[in-house]
Amino acid sequence: MQKNTFPHDVWLQIASYLPPSQIQQLLNLNSTFFHIAMDGRYRQMSFAYLDNRMIRSLARLTDPAVAKRVRILHVYPGFLMDALNCEDFDELSFCPSSNVTSLRRTLKCRILELALHLSLLKQPEPTHPKLRMMRLFKVKRSEDLVHLMLQVLSSLPNVTDYYVSWHCAASDFAASSSLSGGATASAAGSLLESVLMRLGDGSSLRKLCLELSLENVRCLISDPKAFAMHRLEELALSIHHTSYFPVEVLSTHLAPAINSLHSTLRILTIQSLTPPAVDLSAMFLSLDTLSALEELSVSIPVETPHLGDPMAFRSFLKKQSRTLKTLRMKANRTSGTDSLSLPGVLEESFDHWVKSVFGGRPIGLEGCSIPPLHLPALKHLDITSTLFPVSTSEYCLRHFHLYGSLGLNSVSLTGAYRCYEDIRDALEVFSPTSEDALSCSLGTLRKLRIGLVSLSPQLIDLIARKLPQLERLDIIVKYILPDVQECPEMTRMSGSQTEQSSTQIDSFLNNVLTTRSYPDWSLRHLCILAESLPSRTLYEPLLEQVFLTVVPGLRRVT
Repeated sequence: MQKNTFPHDVWLQIASYLPPSQIQQLLNLNSTFFHIAMDGRYRQMSFAYLDNRMIRSLARLTDPAVAKRVRILHVYPGFLMDALNCEDFDELSFCPSSNVTSLRRTLKCRILELALHLSLLKQPEPTHPKLRMMRLFKVKRSEDLVHLMLQVLSSLPNVTDYYVSWHCAASDFAASSSLSGGATASAAGSLLESVLMRLGDGSSLRKLCLELSLENVRCLISDPKAFAMHRLEELALSIHHTSYFPVEVLSTHLAPAINSLHSTLRILTIQSLTPPAVDLSAMFLSLDTLSALEELSVSIPVETPHLGDPMAFRSFLKKQSRTLKTLRMKANRTSGTDSLSLPGVLEESFDHWVKSVFGGRPIGLEGCSIPPLHLPALKHLDITSTLFPVSTSEYCLRHFHLYGSLGLNSVSLTGAYRCYEDIRDALEVFSPTSEDALSCSLGTLRKLRIGLVSLSPQLIDLIARKLPQLERLDIIVKYILPDVQECPEMTRMSGSQTEQSSTQIDSFLNNVLTTRSYPDWSLRHLCILAESLPSRTLYEPLLEQVFLTVVPGLRRVT
């Protein structure tokens, strides 16, 4: 009987409907599923712990057929503390046996024991790539281990995303290593820098995420002039504060490295982590114009000094004004407290810092004001986090709608709960009666994402009236109310969980369906994310049906 075969594209279409776990089970079905399963298995590799999995991963990646499948690489250099804590292997003894029953603590011991096990098999030359390459693991010194890992991690031709998380200080290395903290950190830095440079020399690396302490920046980027990432498009930078804080590294190492990416870097993310907040003024002042930069994301600590001198950050933004299209801002707390609200002092300080950056606010007793910062290319503004004051976000929205060349096309205001009055004040920016309305294009806003809110018929009326040209609306809903004046009625479920009364939701649906119609609204896509629906299977289809009825132009409700 002739074997029944399908074209390759048909198998790909079938596989697209299957979850990854099932595809792994179909590994041996045919070559198409084999390659899909292998791509899924090795697409993302992580090196963080000294365990059997790391050993197997290193062994498999020496096979070029496996190495080419890796797209995302995570490295957490803390494991090098164990890998480098033993200089001489001659003192270690092994008990030969046909099976490796126990592996030593350090990575070097484990590799050596596996190599010894293979030698006992008495095969002249293993044919399987895994066994053939593992026989080459003849580790005698810590330098051999570093060279081995460098060889493996640098021979990944198709890595697009490279993540490094290294924010422990040299003293932490010293505490668990027989080497000095500086020597161990230097060895780890040399390994990471060499891997980074070799990946950067290739044509695949597009995204680099660095979570570092400034002390380790100097180890990772020893020569900023040699920091050549020829095609890097996205850089995410997370700075940790340590007891030893070499501020000069911001201007001597970090800024020059970022400046070297000026012709290719499109997306830049900057955040300061761990208390106290890091003053990044020196870095911002040393950064040049990044001619390709289109998207900037900043996470601003609510504690002083926030990101440092607001004039330094303003200077950096001004240099990027011709190309910056997207600005994302988030407020974060470095102190680690779980509080979702800010004390008055912190809120006032945060608000003052933001308004000092963007200008137009009286400063000092003389009443002088900082000129408003113009970002003429800005089209998308994203402000998130429950810690970002509502009044400050409204100021930013008004500022960038007024001082952009054609106004904002897309706005996202999420995190903090916004009452009806808050949303009304925010949308007043787009009203034809607002200040400087002639300098803005009425109805330029095409996409709006807002939340948390209470969804009511009056809220829908407000958005439809203020934004008649809106094409996509995403609403993150906390409560669904039949009238803006009502309060949510909650019912207790098992334990401490609560959900909103179904009576209010039923009344909302009935009110909208019988009393509302928006035939002139240009809305095409509506997305409602509701927290407290009593029954999603019941109410999600009802919400979809009601909105498709009252907004004739809608094409999709999710």
